[in-house]
Amino acid sequence: MKNSQHSQLSILFADDETSLQELMRMELPHLGHRVTVCPDGYTAVAALERESFDCLIVDLDMPGMNGIQVIERAATLSPAKNPSS
Repeated sequence: MKNSQHSQLSILFADDETSLQELMRMELPHLGHRVTVCPDGYTAVAALERESFDCLIVDLDMPGMNGIQVIERAATLSPAKNPSS
C-alpha cells in the first residue's frame, strides 16, 4: 500500500550488509518510494552516474569506497541538489 501523504522519492541505498539491502528493497517501495539498492560504494557511484536521486542513504563504513566518498561524488555529479551550494 502506497503512502498517499508523501510524494514518491527516488532513493539510492548503499550498504554492504545483505540483510539491510533486502530490508530496504522491500520496505522503501512499500512506503511508496523507488529504491536502487547497491552493495558497495563503487556500485552506488555507478548508479549516480546513470541517474539522479532525490535521497541517498549510505553506510559510512563500507569497504573500498565509503559513504562519505559516495556523498562527495554525488555532490560533484549533481551540484544543484547539493544543499551547501
